Amino acid sequence: MKISNMKSVFFISFIWFTFAGNLPAQESKKATSFDQSIHIDTAAIAANINTLEAFHATYFKGKKIFIDLWATWCLACRKEFAYKEQLDSLLKVHNINLVLLSLDSSTQKEQWVSYINKHKLKGYHFLINEELKKEIISIAGYSKSLLKMPLPYYIYMDEQGEFIDNNAPRPSEIGKLADLFEQE
Repeated sequence: MKISNMKSVFFISFIWFTFAGNLPAQESKKATSFDQSIHIDTAAIAANINTLEAFHATYFKGKKIFIDLWATWCLACRKEFAYKEQLDSLLKVHNINLVLLSLDSSTQKEQWVSYINKHKLKGYHFLINEELKKEIISIAGYSKSLLKMPLPYYIYMDEQGEFIDNNAPRPSEIGKLADLFEQE
């Protein structure tokens, strides 16, 4: 290779690494800057947490939680997110943590995280394993088929992990939810 060609290759490489080398750093900075009230955790899959009782004891012992069982592919679930601001305010007043349990598969993790951040869905987000899905379906009173269970589905638990309502009203029924939370 001639020296003039080597200089050209060096110059092009220098320009590429100088400018393109900065892009990933900028993208990663952008990707990690999200609302501090959004907590995303996939540990429930790996931790072999198979019951809501164990889930509550592991992550929310001593705290009331309102569980939203949802999936990114569920249109009705997405429609309920239109009421997220009213729900967030109501939960804050009653000192209740919003827990969003996703039925998405672990192979959809990137899409799931992207959806949460794009729509600024505040709360504690978890991808759940198959055993926990089965237990929730059973608690909800449906057969062993997730396809027969209406989504989204809501559960309200007290500080001890006891069910207050295992078929709680939807956020679109904010008045009914307010009544439920007032009973506590």
